[in-house]
Amino acid sequence: MKDIKTFLIGFLTCACLFLVMGQTMSQGQIDQMKNMASQMKNAGLMPEPIGKYQGFSDKGELYLVNTITGQLFYEKKQKGENVWKQMIADNKRYGPTSHTKHIK
Repeated sequence: MKDIKTFLIGFLTCACLFLVMGQTMSQGQIDQMKNMASQMKNAGLMPEPIGKYQGFSDKGELYLVNTITGQLFYEKKQKGENVWKQMIADNKRYGPTSHTKHIK
């Protein structure tokens, strides 16, 4: 009985090892994925990073967060159109700020 238990543990350990080794990516596969992503970006299919701006609402107010710079904007109606006003400035590490964005 002890030999069967040892054999089973060894077999399952080996099977798990093969599964883990099969899921890892080689450097060639990583380079290929980076190359495909850069080709898509150069072709204009990925103009901005996905998820750069995240929107949410609280108590009927709309907010927009720039996830790269940390800027926070709120929506305000001004002269008949929606305008995003900056509420929290960026952290000055990632480039210039844009204080007002108009949405048409």
